[in-house]
Parts: sequence; structure tokens; C-alpha cells
Amino acid sequence: MKQTERLKREKRRRCFAIILWSIVNISLFAAVGYKIYRKEWKQYWNPAVDDKCKDNFTVYGQENLAVSDELLYYCDLNRENALCSYHLKTKEVKVLKQKAGALKKTGSGIYYITDSVVYRISGEELCFVCNIPAEGFSFIDFYESVVYWTAKERGTDETKTDSPVLQHSIYMQNVAGENEPRLLSRSEGMVYDVVLAQQNIYVMTRNGVYELESATGEMTKLSDSYSTKFYSDGIHILFEGFDEEGKSYYEILRNGQIKKQTVHTGSVAAVFQEYLYYIDDDGVKVCDLKAVIVQEELLFEMPGRPWYRMEVCEQGIILRDSVLNHIWFCDLNSGVTDCMILQ
Repeated sequence: MKQTERLKREKRRRCFAIILWSIVNISLFAAVGYKIYRKEWKQYWNPAVDDKCKDNFTVYGQENLAVSDELLYYCDLNRENALCSYHLKTKEVKVLKQKAGALKKTGSGIYYITDSVVYRISGEELCFVCNIPAEGFSFIDFYESVVYWTAKERGTDETKTDSPVLQHSIYMQNVAGENEPRLLSRSEGMVYDVVLAQQNIYVMTRNGVYELESATGEMTKLSDSYSTKFYSDGIHILFEGFDEEGKSYYEILRNGQIKKQTVHTGSVAAVFQEYLYYIDDDGVKVCDLKAVIVQEELLFEMPGRPWYRMEVCEQGIILRDSVLNHIWFCDLNSGVTDCMILQ
């Protein structure tokens, strides 16, 4: 009997020793792996904002890409989040601004926003546009001396004994003179994106897509579809929407009508020369926005890499992946895709 008890105790000790040994080895493996691959892991699990980690983007909008003529503009993580240009033919890289900021391409130009200052990018020069007198703002656009932006502000809900609420506001300001900012719209609903196109303002909220009248501040609902981002070249404005067939891309026409342009959507999309390009599980697809009926075709297959941002130009498609933030070039004729800028 005693021998049996000893055997049981010995077996328990051995099991405990094996479990302990396994835990120690797994911990050591994880620690060594994190030390070696910490950059990749950080960017995979959190490719968004982390102002204490130089491996990640520190400003929302820093991940964007923009192309003008033969220059690609991007924020380079290897140069402490500097704004850089990359010549698509010579492959020359130049640092344009050694300061973290948001890069944004609109229908009126390409802008770089750092702190409260808005710059317009012209070639390899940054031209001062204006200061925005707000904290935590998101730049929308600059058109005919008027700057537009959104801001998150603390307010109070009078219906609930003045309890604090987060309000989403849209402002405009004529910077030619001593004009004060003018509030266009304010709500407690989340504002995901705002675009200015053909002097019209379109707002994306959790409740749908709206057109905002700048003179009166009146909001007119155009669609009930839930989406988070517009795709626009300053003329065409598209967004993701839903119907009985699933998710598709829809265009807002000048008369306010909504037109279905595709029967699929992708992980990334961009508008270029009256065509919508997007990437789904099959590959790169293109849609002719001038066509009367839905007209989309598969250009070529593509590796199933998780893409973050997409820009289309005369030379081809430029992509940023969402794992390591590398920048890739895809030839529109052959479909060959190569990494052009390592991050």
C-alpha cells in the first residue's frame, strides 16, 4: 500500500515537472521570438496609432499614399515618420518634412497636416495653406480660400441632467481675412468620413450617407447604407453599400441620386480617370464609371496579401500592406507586383 502511494506521489511530481518545464520553454520561446520579430508582431496586431512605438504610425492618416505626375508621397517609418517623395522613374527618395503628420489627397490637391498647420504639396515643396484653430481636428479639404475640418468636442446632454457627451462637429473657415470658424453641423452620432466634391459636402455617419448644405447646415440623407470611407477623385464619389445581393460600391451622382456601380467590393479601392479599381479575393478588378449599367472586369489575379491603402496612377497601382507597411508597385499591364519601399 505504501509503495503504491509512493508511486502515485512520484507520478504526480513527474507530471508537475513536465508541465513546469513546458511552461518555462514556451515562455522562453515567446520572449526570444518577440525580441527577434517584435516589429512585425507590433505592426500585425496594431498597425494603427501608438505614439510610443516608432514601428507604427503615430498620426491617423500617416498610412496614406498620394501620387502626382511621377512622384509618390508617403510617410516613411524608417526616417522617424518623415514625409518623403519617391520618384517613380529614378527611384530617388527625398525627405520633404522631418515631422510626423497626416497625408491626404483630395480633389483640390495633396496636403500634409502636422500639428495645427496645413501644407499643400507642390512637387517637392510644401506650401503653407493655413492654421486650423482646433485641437484633435481632421482636415477635410481646402477650396477657394475656405478650409473645412471635423473635430471631436466635449458637450453636455441637456435631456440627461447635463451629462457629458462626445460631439462630432464640422467647421468651415475663410482664411482670407480675419474670419472666425463657422459651425456647419454638430451631432452626437459618429462621423466617419467627409468629402468635398464639386462644391458639395458629403458626410458618412453610422446612420447613413448625407449631403450637407454649407449655407444652411441642413443635412439631407442620401442612403441608409452603413459605411466608413468615401472613395473620390474630386468628381466621382463612391462608398460601400448593402442590398439584397450583398455589398457593392455605389456612386453619388450630381443630382443626389445613388447609382450601383459594382456587384462586389474589395479590401482597398481607388478612383482614377473615371474608373474604379479595387482588389478582392480574385485579384484586381476595374469598373467603368461612365457605363450605363454595371460593368466590371477582372484585370489579373494577385497575391492574397492584406492591403492597407491603394493609389492608382498612369504608371500602375501602388499599395501599402497592413502587416509591415511596405509599399508595393503593381504593373497594370502584366500584373507583376514588387516591393518598392521597405518599412
